[in-house]
Amino acid sequence: MALAMMRQISANIQNKPFFTIMADETADVSNKEQLAICIRWVDDCFVIHKDFIGMHPLERTSADQVVAILKNALLRMNFAPVGNVMMEQRKWQARKLE
Repeated sequence: MALAMMRQISANIQNKPFFTIMADETADVSNKEQLAICIRWVDDCFVIHKDFIGMHPLERTSADQVVAILKNALLRMNFAPVGNVMMEQRKWQARKLE
């Protein structure tokens, strides 16, 4: 999907109180695993929106692989909550090493 379109979706939901990230793994006809990612959010008038983010190939179906793909897709969108979570993880890891 075009990066500009994905960033527009991100801008639409940045300050919305309600959203969810949906991911579903499936195999295509050639048995290659893929991860479909969608975001569902509610605007200020309580209208529900569903946006397809993309299909991403899965090398493995492990939780680590799925999380890595989700983070990558959301970071490419400049989706701020993901960046904030990653920053908090780094702070926690730094404190753990002290």
